[in-house]
Amino acid sequence: MGQLTDRLQQLRGWFALSVGEAFREASAIAEPAGTSPAWAAICARAGVPLCSDDDRAQIRAGQRPTRGAPLMEFQAVIAAIVRRTRQELAGLRNVMNDEADKLHDQIRRAVDGAEDETLRAYRNLVLPKRAGGMFANATAHVATSAFQTAPAATSLTCKSCGAPHLEAGAFDCKYCGNRMV
Repeated sequence: MGQLTDRLQQLRGWFALSVGEAFREASAIAEPAGTSPAWAAICARAGVPLCSDDDRAQIRAGQRPTRGAPLMEFQAVIAAIVRRTRQELAGLRNVMNDEADKLHDQIRRAVDGAEDETLRAYRNLVLPKRAGGMFANATAHVATSAFQTAPAATSLTCKSCGAPHLEAGAFDCKYCGNRMV
């Protein structure tokens, strides 16, 4: 069963290198929603078509990335890597032993979380930061309202994302999980 373990180790190595290379090359592009020869090669290997120049212009206007490949291209490349790894894992699952089964489960857990975690990290890297968290825009008008005639009531909000405190006695944010105080 050493061959099976070796194949699983190779698959884990390929997966880690592929995701790392995609992240590195996509984020290394200096132009917002741009491309590079290295990124184009990664997209071609993954079977992901590159965005048109018009699409890139719309992405720049809508998402206002600070740099990097378009988010939708990056997401499609990561999805292709995850899909290929899952297919390989499924083919190896039929002939497991204890050692290989443990390794198989480790790889499966890494693959299961890779898409969301990698996409979240890439978004944080290339998209502009929102001041005050996700509720900042919704609550920004409160202090400048022309209809305020009495002192405003205060409410507890999350210092990380700005979410309102919804339940008495619960001080963990329901949205981001951080402590509200």
